[in-house]
Amino acid sequence: MDSNLDCLRINVYGHFRISDRQGRDLTPVNEKSQAIIALLVTSEPSIKTRSWLQDKLWSTSDPERGAASLRQCLTKIRKSLGDKSSVLQSNRKSVWLDTEKITTDWRQETQTQERSEFLEGIDIRDSEFNHWLQIIRNKIGCANKDAEHNLLAVPHQAKKRWKIALICSENSSSAAFHLESEFVSLLCRNIGEQGDYEIGFDSSETSDPFVINVFVHATSIDDDRLGLRVSAHSAKNRRIMWNETITLVKPFGPIDKNLNLLGMAFRLQSALIKSISYNDDLGARQKNGNPQMGSFMSNVFSFDAEHLERAEYTLSSPPEGENPAIALGWRSQIAVIRLIERFADNEQATIEEGMSFAERAVEADPMNSIVLASASNAHAMLMDDEMAASELAKLAVMLNPSNPLAWWAYSNAALYLKDYEKARDAAQIGARMSAKSPLQFWCEFQVGLAALLLGDHEKAARSFETSAALSPKFRPPRRYLLALYSHRGNFCRARRMSEQLHKLEQGFTIDEFFRNEDYPISLARRAGLVCTDAITDLV
Repeated sequence: MDSNLDCLRINVYGHFRISDRQGRDLTPVNEKSQAIIALLVTSEPSIKTRSWLQDKLWSTSDPERGAASLRQCLTKIRKSLGDKSSVLQSNRKSVWLDTEKITTDWRQETQTQERSEFLEGIDIRDSEFNHWLQIIRNKIGCANKDAEHNLLAVPHQAKKRWKIALICSENSSSAAFHLESEFVSLLCRNIGEQGDYEIGFDSSETSDPFVINVFVHATSIDDDRLGLRVSAHSAKNRRIMWNETITLVKPFGPIDKNLNLLGMAFRLQSALIKSISYNDDLGARQKNGNPQMGSFMSNVFSFDAEHLERAEYTLSSPPEGENPAIALGWRSQIAVIRLIERFADNEQATIEEGMSFAERAVEADPMNSIVLASASNAHAMLMDDEMAASELAKLAVMLNPSNPLAWWAYSNAALYLKDYEKARDAAQIGARMSAKSPLQFWCEFQVGLAALLLGDHEKAARSFETSAALSPKFRPPRRYLLALYSHRGNFCRARRMSEQLHKLEQGFTIDEFFRNEDYPISLARRAGLVCTDAITDLV
């Protein structure tokens, strides 16, 4: 680096310090000003949106006060840097560092020599900043431990695999035994998609905490009906983790066409993965305070910039035993959400990154319905390639018809191909299958979109309201309800949605909602619901 450009040294290990080439201390006194520089230094590239910085350092302030506080800190930083203030750059949207004019001790965290703690002694009373700080310190600690273990040639000890025992009853009739066998085969396929789990067919009598017994018992009720009861038990304490019973009318047809059985299989799979994730996360929290894969999905579907950052961090290093292709698929979904929600600082870079994740995911596991569904969404919403999206979604449904996300992707591709009846049918299958599961709100929203474009406003409103009720911070159904209610002249309900969006969405305005063509309600515009005449009735 040219010595004329190498004007500042930023140290983030030990006490935070900024110095020039002569060693003069240019560190701002205010700790939040120091934190802003640290947040930028540790980012790749060294740029963050103003809203992201506000959320980290003024998470409990309203947006206006947070923005004002950030401006004040930026002024203090520039004043402290004096004639070197050009190192800190900003515009109305973002803040960044001129990386050609700084050196830093960051990115040396994997070295094994003794070093001071990252941002030693910094004391900022904001839970979001402290959560970020803990994540970075844990990451540094893990990297140092890994490097030290490699140097000492300590043999790697693999994470213990979970075992799921799928057990049929012993005295079933031929019809009941056939149903049990078919259902167990379906479960094998579903669980196998999720990760590296050992699947057995004999009950474990041990108290191993890594074993779950799943009992599948079918019985004839009468000549026309069969009953199926499925329960999952922890081998360690014999606790029932999940239990459900359904009745099937003969003939119930092929299992991959029966929505009752497919839905039951998905709900069981969700319960198993949730339990496994919770216990893995519990162990991780006991070790280093940092939960791993268990909580990432709620962060993805939050449609919140900061929560997406957390999900991205979690998915960037999936724990041993998790399918890395699924993590890549979810990262492509995050790119889709960032683009739609206008969180992306560089739209083209976000598109390219999302498509790269999608392609790598398919390459890693091309016969996984979760991977194919996420790749389908990426093709539809990042590349406007509806045909590729449709083909990927069709394959996802064919491989695993009990995956609601596959049906969601199939419906989404059909929406963009303007085949609205097919979109509605696929969305309804996904919604029925995901009922009583964490994905119900997501699938109900898709039903609402399809109904909206078919002109069934009553059904659309019911589905959007259900989705909103099941996920109090999920913004998309509230946006479509605002458009739908204002179009129908129900301004009381429209105002209710507007008030909720004001609380959930920083900088939300009615004027932008109706006038900004880039606001994420494109299907409402396609359906002819967005009319600026409604502004005067809502303001």
